[in-house]
Amino acid sequence: MVLARNNNSDMEDKEKLFIYGTLVEPEVQKEVWGKVIKREGGILKGYEKSEIEIEGEVYPSIIPNKTSQVMGL
Repeated sequence: MVLARNNNSDMEDKEKLFIYGTLVEPEVQKEVWGKVIKREGGILKGYEKSEIEIEGEVYPSIIPNKTSQVMGL
């Protein structure tokens, strides 16, 4: 999950949220945020999907890679 401040004057006080994987599923959004968020396609340039292992469990992650991009919302 990546949060980025939007510098557009008409959206000065709003933040954009880039999500991917299971967080794009409405049921998961309801569980996590209590509602379904506004959906717009998004691309996170300069990153690639990866995995990280924590205490024997594997979780999705995003890591820097200048030549890659991740599709999400």
